[in-house]
Amino acid sequence: MMKALIQDGAVVGFVTGDAMGERLPEGLPVGVGWRFERGVFSAPIDAPLPGVSLLVERAWRDGELAQWLWLRDRHRDQLDLAVDTTLTSEQFSALLIYLQALRDWPQSNAFPDVSARPMPPTFLEQMRMDQ
Repeated sequence: MMKALIQDGAVVGFVTGDAMGERLPEGLPVGVGWRFERGVFSAPIDAPLPGVSLLVERAWRDGELAQWLWLRDRHRDQLDLAVDTTLTSEQFSALLIYLQALRDWPQSNAFPDVSARPMPPTFLEQMRMDQ
């Protein structure tokens, strides 16, 4: 189930699962920049507030990190237990590279350009769609 991440009364990103975020109403195309006040989503204002894109992209980045850290931890636990791992070594390396790219992104010259977001490995996108 997709939920909206809210910061300072605005939608700054989306997550799946039950732990955090505000449930999205059916039939309403809520997107980043929409307002959320008193439990109600409303269309975004035309002019973004100064610094909002920085907050939006940092929140997106934080959500991405939170979404995949469990997978890194599970792989490490499986290695420590000397059991078969769910990820291949190539997938694990790709996951680590992606997580590091997410951590480094706010310091890059392209931040907060949405088109410059780190791209997840293909297998993560497939896992996201399967959830």
